[in-house]
Amino acid sequence: MEIAQDQMIPVPFFDKFNHIFFYSVLLVLWSIYISRKWNGKLTAWSMTIISSVVFSYGVVIEYLQVYIGRDFNFEDVVANMIGIIAGIAATFFINKNPGK
Repeated sequence: MEIAQDQMIPVPFFDKFNHIFFYSVLLVLWSIYISRKWNGKLTAWSMTIISSVVFSYGVVIEYLQVYIGRDFNFEDVVANMIGIIAGIAATFFINKNPGK
């Protein structure tokens, strides 16, 4: 059963919260994977690489939206970056000492 657009409760910035949440989860999951792949060792360099890849993925997705009838949205890129920063913070919290 599909909910009609006029029956939905509007939530301000819901799309941006989704970007923040999903990009932070994406970064944490990749960090956990890399950490386990490298025997629990997650360095500042590996976090930089993971963050760069996740950020690049977000920018590419924004650019590709032009081909499916949507527009590039810089606010989505900013929300992605906030999500990446939140993911880095969560990874530091989870690993307690990822730089060593």
